[in-house]
Formats: sequence, structure tokens, C-alpha cells
Amino acid sequence: MSLPIKKVSIITVCHNQLQHTKRFIKSLIRYTPQEPIQWELIVIGSGCTDGTEKWVESLDSENIRFFAHAGNVGWIKGVNYGLSWIQELELNPDIVIFSNNDVVLEKVGWLETLCKHFTESVGAVGPTSNYVMGRQQVENNVPGVTEEETRFLIGFFMAVRKDVIDEIGPLSENLADYLPNEDEETRTKIALGGADDLDYSIRIRQAGYQMYIARDVFVWHSGSKTFFGVVGKDGYNQQWRKADEALLAKWGAEELNELYASPLRLALGIPLRGWHVHWKFGGSLNQMIKPANWIQIEAPRTVVDHARNLIVQQAQKDNASYILFIDDDMILPKDLFFRLLAHQKEVVGVLAFGRVAPYRPCVYSWETSRENGNLMVRDRPDLIRTGLQKVDAVGFGAVLIRMDVFKRLGPPPWFKFDEVGEDLTFCDRCAQKGIPVYCDTDLILPHITDEGVEITDYHFNEYFKFQQTQRPA
Repeated sequence: MSLPIKKVSIITVCHNQLQHTKRFIKSLIRYTPQEPIQWELIVIGSGCTDGTEKWVESLDSENIRFFAHAGNVGWIKGVNYGLSWIQELELNPDIVIFSNNDVVLEKVGWLETLCKHFTESVGAVGPTSNYVMGRQQVENNVPGVTEEETRFLIGFFMAVRKDVIDEIGPLSENLADYLPNEDEETRTKIALGGADDLDYSIRIRQAGYQMYIARDVFVWHSGSKTFFGVVGKDGYNQQWRKADEALLAKWGAEELNELYASPLRLALGIPLRGWHVHWKFGGSLNQMIKPANWIQIEAPRTVVDHARNLIVQQAQKDNASYILFIDDDMILPKDLFFRLLAHQKEVVGVLAFGRVAPYRPCVYSWETSRENGNLMVRDRPDLIRTGLQKVDAVGFGAVLIRMDVFKRLGPPPWFKFDEVGEDLTFCDRCAQKGIPVYCDTDLILPHITDEGVEITDYHFNEYFKFQQTQRPA
């Protein structure tokens, strides 16, 4: 559940570049009303000589404050000065945003949308952008996916809970100390800014908080204008290289490898029926969009319940966070994984139909036979194309399962044939442990027959129309 956010403080640091500061602040005023979330902007003038102070003060706004420093104190000290002013003025925000001055906000509602991503476990959130390192690049967006967990956020526009800042402290001003043999000029430049956002990301994670990319928020970024102006292109490249060396010296290679690894690791689990898959399945699998960190696990030519158990065990060894079971006789849409992930459920499947007449939907409710007391299942044609539905059981044509589900279910085997098939037995075990099962009934995957026919709800509907025409009048 999202945290209630009532007030936000934004800190930006300016060293000249008035044209960019104007554009940022104008977009902030244009697209950010004071309701439902109040906000204030703290502008730290870092040796500005181009009229920045005069222009900001001409705005005559109670919620925009300017604090001048005679020399260029740099990004890190500038942000920390902003944090000290927040304390001094007793502003008491719920969220603090560290913002470059060369960004532009896109539309009304951006602040509320960004803040909705904060929960008890989330300590920091960042938007997507046109100019940013890593997964925050807007080109990594997938339709329907509004957030993505990450292990680091870039400081061009980084929102952090104020209570987290109080817990872990301000940005680190001592990264240069980890390169004691560097000349004073290099150490001074490192102190201006560099890997401070990555350093802060590690500190947030070590305090036990998650970080998220808000994929439903876009912030345009001109990109490193102040640094280019201060150190030049060659100096800019050296600046980041040395800052990265300081980060490595502080945290070590193992921590940095963990930092850059995606927290979302997907295992594609495919229990193969034979040595060769249908070309339609293979083609759709190749074109399906996968996350940055994924593996494919196959279990060829073995009993399907045993195959699924083997796949889960391998996924556990590979530290997967999700497993997507897919049968090798399905046609997969490109956005299959991300559409299922967007539902944020522990177990969620798609809707498929039987490969032979009467082509019944593979989504079910439990029933007990009045004749013998056995567990029975009833398919649910009434749920076809009715959106996301909580169900008793779903066929495993394509099902996304969060890996911690298997820990909750206990030791293997998780799949076995019992009164019903291995996939429905798994759903029954989930129910016994209080783990709900869902089906996206709008996400219908064609089921490939041996003859290459793609079975969907069309064949189910047409079959029953035909049967009705054969009934005697």
C-alpha cells in the first residue's frame, strides 16, 4: 500500500546555466499545483554569476527559496546544504527530491504519480528519462508496466523518503578520501560530484530499503550541462572514471557487482514434450521481450510433473526471483512477461483453450462430486475476456510465479499428479497455504495443435454454435 505523502521538498543546485534553471522552474510551476501534495523548491546557488539569484528572487514565490554561496561548492555539498536548510527551516517534508537544474517536467500529475510508488519497504524512487544511465532509460519502458525494482537510481532526479535520509545521513562528501594517492586537483573534482548517487543507492539498500523506477513518470534531462561547463568533455570523462575508482575502493568489487545486477531475475521454464518444438512457438519465444537478467531452463522428454520440479530446483540455484512456465505448444505475445508482471501477483496465468474439441477454457473452479466425494474441477467459460480474475485453478500454458511461493509451499515435490493434473494440484496446494491464484482472462494465448491450428476462444465459440445448429427442432 502506498504511503500517504503530503509534502515534498525539492533541492536543485545551480552553477550558472540560467537558461536551464529557468526552463526547469517554469515547468515545475506549470505542472505542479500545491494540491494534493504541497511542495517547495530550494535553489542552492553555487557561485552563480549569470543573474540566477536575481531571476529566482523575481519569482516572488513563498514556496521557492534561493540560498547563495560565493564559490562553486559542487553538487554533493550543494545538496547537503539544501538538506541543512530543510532542517533549519523546519519544513518537515515526507519526501526530498534531489534534482539537477537541467531537467524539464512533462505534465500535471507527475508528483502524485511518483509518490504513489513509495511503500513501507521503498526508500527511493526515480523517473524514466531520455538522458540517464541504466534501466531508467525511457526506451526500456514496456506497455502496462508502471514500476520496476532496481538496485541503483541516478541522482539527476532522485526522490528519497525524509525518514530514510534521517536514518542514513546526507550524501557522502568524502569519496575522494578513498583515492589518497591522487593529486589534489583530481580529489577536488571528485568532491564536486560523480558516483555519489551510486554510493547513496548502496547505503539505502544496506539500510534495508528497496528502490523503484517509476515507469509511469518521465522527466526530460538535458544532461550534464554544468559539469561540461566546469571541466570540459575530457575532464568530464576523467571525472566519472575517477569517481568510479573511488566507489570501487570504498565498497569493493563484490558490492559493485551486486549494485549493477538486476534484482529482477527471470527463469523461463519450458517442460519440453519432445526434442523439437513447433516453429511457431520457437519464433514467438525468440521475439518475446525479456528483462535484462533472464535464463532459460528446459526439461526435455520427461514426465511433466517431474520436469516442472526439476525446473524449479534449477531456478532456485540460479537465484531467480520469478519463474515463467510456458508450454512448448503455445504462441507467446511479445509483452507476455511484462503484462503478467504488471499484475503484481504471486501466481498469475493466461487463458488458453483445449487443443481438441470442445476446446474448453483452461480456467477452473473446484467442486466435490456428490456421487463419490472426489475432487472435481469445472471450467469457467463465464470468465472469458473478463479481465484479471481470482480463480481456483488455471492451466499452465503460461503462468508467472514468484519464487518465494515455493518456499511457502514447503519442500519438493511442488508438482505431482493426484486427483487432477500436476498444474491443478499445484493450484490446490497454493489454496491450502493461502496463496491466491489469478488468471488474466483477456490475455488469450493460441494453443497449437499437431496440425498447426492455433486454438483460441474463437474455436470454442464456433464449436458450440455448430452444436446448437445440430440439435433437433
